[in-house]
Amino acid sequence: MRWTVNTAALLLLLAVPWAQAQTQERQTPAQPPNELQALIDAAAPGSVLRLEPRTYPGNVLIEKPLRIVGRPGTTLQGDRTATVVSIRADDVTLDTLRITGSGKDRSSYEEHAGVRVRGKNAVLSKLELSDNYHGIFLNASQGTTIKDCTIVGELGKTLGARGNGINIIRAHGNHILNNSIARTRDGIGFEYADDNEIHGNHITQTRYGLHYMYSNRNTFTGNDFSGNVGGAAIMLSEHITLKGNKFSFNQGSRAFGVIIQAGRDIEVLENEFHLNQRGLFLEQSTNNRIEKNSFFRNQIGVELWSNSTAHVFKENVFSRNNTDAVLVGGQGSNAWFENGVGNYWNRPVLDLDQNGVGDVPLSYESALGNLIRQNELAYLFISSPAIQIYEMTSQLFSGGESAITDQFPLLEQPTSRAWIWPALLLAAGLPLLTLALRKRR
Repeated sequence: MRWTVNTAALLLLLAVPWAQAQTQERQTPAQPPNELQALIDAAAPGSVLRLEPRTYPGNVLIEKPLRIVGRPGTTLQGDRTATVVSIRADDVTLDTLRITGSGKDRSSYEEHAGVRVRGKNAVLSKLELSDNYHGIFLNASQGTTIKDCTIVGELGKTLGARGNGINIIRAHGNHILNNSIARTRDGIGFEYADDNEIHGNHITQTRYGLHYMYSNRNTFTGNDFSGNVGGAAIMLSEHITLKGNKFSFNQGSRAFGVIIQAGRDIEVLENEFHLNQRGLFLEQSTNNRIEKNSFFRNQIGVELWSNSTAHVFKENVFSRNNTDAVLVGGQGSNAWFENGVGNYWNRPVLDLDQNGVGDVPLSYESALGNLIRQNELAYLFISSPAIQIYEMTSQLFSGGESAITDQFPLLEQPTSRAWIWPALLLAAGLPLLTLALRKRR
């Protein structure tokens, strides 16, 4: 009997906290449903969902063709645990939305983003993305268009701890047009992504404006990569076109406008390389064409390692660089002219027949390549006047080595020669005209 009473008392004591917990659980208010997800689920496939200029809590999943259109002030606020907008259907459009608050845990099973696309033919237009890990992540998708978007990385963290502005992995046939990206780890990251068009984007304050690996047949035109640690890093890829881009103000002890490493059949055409530590860096690459580019006020215009071969340099303009070209590791089999046309060197060139092409080859000597090969700490002193003195001294005492030989150096740019003969004719004609007028009087 005593055991029974004690047991009952013990059960009563245990039951009281359980009952209180059940009461508290019943009294806890239910979480409000995700309003935007409810609207998406209720929308008919292929319809247009128009949102008000206010904040909608995320995160949301889109699994049907749908067009979601906001207005200035329409915000999709993530809960900072996952991707804010996940697209898993084809033919989805997001237009005029501010998207913020993705998860940033790099140890999760997937890297989070403001928008993640896994379908075909998505259109992301006029989006503002901030306070996300990656801005936009294209993952195993195809035919996405990203245009007129603004992407800003998370403030208060080092570049290495942030995600990319646009991250493209195993996604093909995309169009990245007229976007602005700033303060992300890399502006646009490519990995196993082929047949993409990248045009008119402005990328600044990143580690690499473009970080590019194992991706082929892509075209980059009219982009501005300025103020980054590196403008564009193209690695282990082939059949790439870089045309009409600007690579400027990319400064640092190892900074560059463009680095091509283990790249093949790459065309570098009509680009501007201005005020970089190194304009163009070529290593372990082959069969690339560098034509009609402007190299202006770089510490080094072109740095070419001897393991890079079969390149053609033609009609490039080298002007006011500290060192126009540096060959590291010895001579390589590269051509600095083609079909009787070389490059503009901003140096005195003998042209007795006035055809705009030098009568004798131009040999450019630099001892800097030897210095870099022996100790890469030399990069730390590239901008020092001591380097210029070292170069001059090496050339005076035959210590430099011939970095390049241009058999057909160009005298000047054609646009700068056009005014010479009219000016000379005018100068010669003025005295005669004055004399004729005096005789008439």
